[in-house]
Amino acid sequence: MKKEKEYAIKIKMHTGSSQRGIVVKNNEIHLYTQKKPVQGEANSDAIKIISDYYKVPKNNISIIRGEKSRNKVFNIKGSLRAGKEILTYSRRV
Repeated sequence: MKKEKEYAIKIKMHTGSSQRGIVVKNNEIHLYTQKKPVQGEANSDAIKIISDYYKVPKNNISIIRGEKSRNKVFNIKGSLRAGKEILTYSRRV
């Protein structure tokens, strides 16, 4: 059985923003969401945004660090859509 690729990606969250999406600047991934960080709404929206951006199912994305912080590390399983910026964070598995 072939093992799925896994990526750990650092993302800086911007909640309550007027825009929604992912922007890469200064070699960092910034995620903008209109949702507020209340009852996990911003985190849920972030997973939807990442899913749309990289074209992976939402259930293949999880937060592995920083659930209550603006600096988060997301784990993404599967093949990411070609041509998208991937900035990974090394961690021991």
